[in-house]
Amino acid sequence: MIPTAGFAAIDAVCGICSDRVAVINTRFAAIAAAAALLAGSPAWASQGAQTTWSGTVEGGGSIGFAVSADGTTLKPLGVALPRPSPCGVLVVVDTINAIQIVNQTFSYGFPALQLTGAFPSPGTAQGTVQGQNPDGTCATTVANWTATQSPAVAPVATVSGPTSQRVRETLSITVTSNAFGTVTAGGIVKKLQGRRAPTIGSLPATPTTQVTPNAPVRLQVPFPARVRKQARKAIKQHKRVRAVITVIGTDTAGRPMGDHLTIKLRRR
Repeated sequence: MIPTAGFAAIDAVCGICSDRVAVINTRFAAIAAAAALLAGSPAWASQGAQTTWSGTVEGGGSIGFAVSADGTTLKPLGVALPRPSPCGVLVVVDTINAIQIVNQTFSYGFPALQLTGAFPSPGTAQGTVQGQNPDGTCATTVANWTATQSPAVAPVATVSGPTSQRVRETLSITVTSNAFGTVTAGGIVKKLQGRRAPTIGSLPATPTTQVTPNAPVRLQVPFPARVRKQARKAIKQHKRVRAVITVIGTDTAGRPMGDHLTIKLRRR
């Protein structure tokens, strides 16, 4: 049995109404991202890399999941079901538990979700699903679902953030990826002198951080005291000082992704 500790009730799915939503694993904080539903991978046979599966649930819901490259486990799983009136829409996102696939079939049992599935042919999946509120007060009817494997998409990591920041202990950036994987960020600080741009110093790499599709992650890039001192001195001399932040990472299939951001540094 999967633990219920990851469930949280929140009110944010229905703008002006009071629908309730059950969500497992609140690391995927944005409900919109959960409803857009997770990229994933193939299960019919090993294809050497993750691929994305997404589809619909009979009656207006949606489903998405990932399957390991060897086709033996399904993780993560996301399901959005129509409102089990009068209890509201049900959204379940599980990024923790690996669901075993045996003979091209799988099942998932949880107090809020009962799911069965099979892969009848390459690139297609189907099954049934039923959801209920964690307290058992409302339940959906058993519904059929279908999903297809999405075209393979190269992993992309995009870095954003303020392009003008003060010289302080850290520089703040945001990384968004279209794939499951890990990223880290580091950089250098340069002093612009005409066509020359000598390096003042380096910015150490951040700890490796997990990323999930379309879920922005905030990173704080360390700015060592010695480099800060040199940067402030150059700015005081009316030099243009820039930090070039580079993000590198890989998706779960080991494919590289990365991006960079140039930040103008100022004293205050």
